[in-house]
This record gives sequence, C-alpha cells and structure tokens, in this order.
Amino acid sequence: MLVAFLDGTNTPKRGWFALGGIVIEGSKLLDLETGFLRKLRKAGVPIEDPSVNTEVKWSLPNDSWIRENLCDEKREELYKALFETRFCTGQQNYWSHL
Repeated sequence: MLVAFLDGTNTPKRGWFALGGIVIEGSKLLDLETGFLRKLRKAGVPIEDPSVNTEVKWSLPNDSWIRENLCDEKREELYKALFETRFCTGQQNYWSHL
C-alpha cells in the first residue's frame, strides 16, 4: 500500500497557489516516524509534553515551541536533519530516490 501526504497553500493577496506532497510505502511509516522522533528529541524538542505545541511546520504558529526555541541556524539544522531521515531498516537515504 502506498500512503500519500499532501499539503497545499493558497495566498490570494500574492496570487499564488502551491501544492506539495510525498508518497511512501505504508510498511515504511513506522521507520519514518521513529527517525523523525529521534531527530526531534536530539534537537531538544519536548515532544512528550502534550501541553506544548511541537508540530513541525514551515510556517510556524505563534505558540510553537520550535518557533520560540529553535531560531535561525538551529531550526534550519533540525529541518535539514528531518529531510535526511534514514529508515531504521537500512542505511540508504530514502529521499534520494524521489
């Protein structure tokens, strides 16, 4: 089974619309989640605290822990690390095949 994650944005004032997404094999979802959580913990993001907004987004809301605590280079390093996440079952970078 393939799983698709899609997201879009519409900015009427600027006159543009964008859509992006990723399609991965369902059997790789747990590995992907494990890799993401490992990277978030390493960056100090308190993902176990349900009272804290730790959602990973490009445009972060005002109440975001990441927005308040990971600025400039630190946030860039985290996002880069998330995009470079490797699946636990192998050493090859999954994203290099896209």
